[in-house]
Amino acid sequence: MVDLVWRKWFEIGHEVIDFEHKIFFSQIHKLQCLVKESHHKDEIRRVMEEIIKYADFHFTSEENIMIDAAYPGLEAHKSIHRNLMRDLRETISSFDGGSDNAELIVTFLFRWLLEHTINEDLVISKSIKEKHLREFFRAASDQE
Repeated sequence: MVDLVWRKWFEIGHEVIDFEHKIFFSQIHKLQCLVKESHHKDEIRRVMEEIIKYADFHFTSEENIMIDAAYPGLEAHKSIHRNLMRDLRETISSFDGGSDNAELIVTFLFRWLLEHTINEDLVISKSIKEKHLREFFRAASDQE
């Protein structure tokens, strides 16, 4: 299993979302360390439950950001979040206490975070930046 290291290119350019992604990433890294070093299935299971709760919090936070920004893809993104939470719960509930199974879950979580971030969240950030840019130019033209 490859050691997970945060990379600058994982960031989407939205301060709050990037901050929360870093926390989520650190939880996945914590899980990876537990799997590699301790193999205490109760501790591993507790961290997995923490990841579920944090993902739920993060998705709510992200959806609030989209609401505040009048993001046009909100409903579609909320649907993606619901599906991701279902997949996350199903994957974590499959944990049987074995380290091989736990390693697969770590890999799933890392891939899940990156794919969602790059394929979906980057679009939110871009949309918010474009909206701010339009508002800036509109305000500048109103001052003329």
